[in-house]
Amino acid sequence: MSKLKRQNLLGIIALFMGGIAFAFGPDFGLLPAISIVFCIFTYGTFDKSIEDNPWPFYIGFILSLIGLYMVLRGLHHDLNIQPTNLFEDIGFGGIIAYEVKDKELIAKIPAQVSPAGFSGEIVIVYEFRDKMFQAESIEWQRYE
Repeated sequence: MSKLKRQNLLGIIALFMGGIAFAFGPDFGLLPAISIVFCIFTYGTFDKSIEDNPWPFYIGFILSLIGLYMVLRGLHHDLNIQPTNLFEDIGFGGIIAYEVKDKELIAKIPAQVSPAGFSGEIVIVYEFRDKMFQAESIEWQRYE
C-alpha cells in the first residue's frame, strides 16, 4: 500500500479553493485572486515520484481564472429556478432545530420553498419564567 501514489493535499485544497472562487467569486471579488496566488505558489510542492497527478492544481487554477473573469466582466451566476420547482406555499415545521444558549431555549424553524430550498427561518427565543418556557422574541432571519 505504501507504494501506491497519493494525492497532494495542497492540490486538493487548490481544487476546493478554485471551486469556491468560481461559485462565490462574482460576489466576493478577492476570492479568485487569492485562489490563483495559492495555486501558483503551491504547485511547486507537487512531486511526480510519490504523487498521482497535478490535475487538482490545474482544475483549481482554471476555476479561479473563470471566477476572476466573471468578476472583471461583472457577470453573475444565473440560477434559473423555474416556478414549477417551487412549492405553492411556504412550508414550516418539517425541520425544527433546538439549542440552549445563555440559559435560553432557541428554536429555529426553516421556511421551505422547494424540496431542497429554504428562504430563511423563524427564530424563537424562550426564557424560563413562572415554571415554564415563554417566548421572549420571535424573529425572521432571511438566508442570503
